[in-house]
Amino acid sequence: MTTGESWNGIMSDCMVEEPTNGCSEEAGTCGNPNVAIVFFISFSLLSTSLMLNVFVAVVLKNFETV
Repeated sequence: MTTGESWNGIMSDCMVEEPTNGCSEEAGTCGNPNVAIVFFISFSLLSTSLMLNVFVAVVLKNFETV
C-alpha cells in the first residue's frame, strides 16, 4: 500500500459495515468506514513523508561523496 498499489481495494474491504444484528467474521461483514478512512489517510501521509525523507537522505549522501 505504501507504493500506491491496490490501496483502494483494501480500504473498501475495511469499510464494510456491520449488519444490524451482529458481526459475522466468516461472511466478512465487520468493519468501520470512519476508522478505515482516517487510517488510510494517515497511513498514506506518513508513508509518503517517510519515503520523501529517505529519498532526500540518499540524494544528500550522494552529494556528500562527490
